[in-house]
Amino acid sequence: MKNYILKTVMVLILISCGDSGINLDGDKNKTPPKAEVQKGSLSGVIKDNDGSTISNISVNLGTYKSTSQANGAYLISNITYGTYNLSITKDRYKSYTKSITINKNSSIENIILIKNTIININPDTDLIPPTPVKDGNSDNKLVPPRPSRSS
Repeated sequence: MKNYILKTVMVLILISCGDSGINLDGDKNKTPPKAEVQKGSLSGVIKDNDGSTISNISVNLGTYKSTSQANGAYLISNITYGTYNLSITKDRYKSYTKSITINKNSSIENIILIKNTIININPDTDLIPPTPVKDGNSDNKLVPPRPSRSS
């Protein structure tokens, strides 16, 4: 009878240990704790090639987004560590794309956008081709006229 009671008590102890999170190896936790996800931020200032700040421009870092302020500053925070494509597009500027690795608490990426050059051409006055003339050589190639010499 003593054996029966002792076995019953042991079974009850094992059952209660299972509910308390103690396994047979003596560990208090059945599963290892989850690793904390590391996160950082990216900030900087956006300027054009003349040094003027650019405001209200969308900054995209993978799925993370921000908009530059009046002083050209932007901040993207709570970014999971990893490598992302940073992209910025704005009318009248060349697109900016760069691979950025976030692997510390805070990263800085100052950006200079290059202005697109716009040339206005009047087709009536700006595109007059020179009148070709024969150069007098045996091959009779056409060449543009030579400037007249003043005496």
